[in-house]
Amino acid sequence: MPIDVGWLYEKRIIKARHYGRITAQQLINSMAKSQEMTLQGDPPVHTIVDGRDVDGTVEFSLADLRKMVPKVVEGAGMMISIQPRVLDRFFTSLGMQLAGARYKFAPDEETALQMLLEIDPTLRDVVK
Repeated sequence: MPIDVGWLYEKRIIKARHYGRITAQQLINSMAKSQEMTLQGDPPVHTIVDGRDVDGTVEFSLADLRKMVPKVVEGAGMMISIQPRVLDRFFTSLGMQLAGARYKFAPDEETALQMLLEIDPTLRDVVK
């Protein structure tokens, strides 16, 4: 699957890396895994989604997007998305609004981590 989901910092920051051509089902599966990890983490659990290596836009309609986006689970913190392409940022923004998620965009992982440290000072003990 061209989506890797795992702990960047155990039980506090999830990293999802998207690469290659992604299907709607793969995206749904990765969101489910992120939710499961969030529930097992130490709240607030933040997520960084890195979509810099995606080949083309995920193929789904707006109706599909509405059906596939889960609501934010308890314990979820901020989601920082690294999306260089405008259309990907548009769909990410739409999906996050439908889910009721707090989100921001960053140009790279280093900036994303700095943003999370500003948002959640408790991460200073975790992110070294």
